[in-house]
Amino acid sequence: MIGHFERAPGGYRASLDGDHSLLFQQLLREILLVLDDPGVSSPVLAAIDEETDRPAPHDPALGHLLPSMSLEPQEAERMRALTEDFLRAEKSSRLRRVRQEMSRARLAARPVWVDEDDVWDWLAALNDVRLALSGELGLEDQSDAERVERLAMEQEESRARENNVAAVYMMVTWWQGSLLGAMRAGVPTN
Repeated sequence: MIGHFERAPGGYRASLDGDHSLLFQQLLREILLVLDDPGVSSPVLAAIDEETDRPAPHDPALGHLLPSMSLEPQEAERMRALTEDFLRAEKSSRLRRVRQEMSRARLAARPVWVDEDDVWDWLAALNDVRLALSGELGLEDQSDAERVERLAMEQEESRARENNVAAVYMMVTWWQGSLLGAMRAGVPTN
């Protein structure tokens, strides 16, 4: 079971059973594998050579995690060369922290806890999970969003992989919305 986030003094908490926690942790691990592979053969040589352009990734999940910053192809490649490594590192760091907190909560058999100071990192990490899944689902516009919602709701005995990915996408979306809702709620007085 996955519970909605509730505001508490100093942060937010949500129940997350072992199965869902393991699902999230596996998902985060898979995204980290994609993010942590910059395709650079040597970080030392990368530091010496000035990279002036970098093509867009072919992986659809990575394409959604690291979208082009310009519609003009040469400018997009130039911007990617300047920013991609930093963005990968930032996203990777957030995802690792969230994964670690989920693991600690599961091992201690306690709810997931998000400190007030960490809530934006959690929202960004959950959004990155959604972006990676949306890349896998080919989610580009409102009609795709409606298709994904229908896929998630289908009740077949043998669900296709895309149905399962859609269901997980909807679950992550709901959980992220739950955290946003908890942020809007008043702080409990006790």
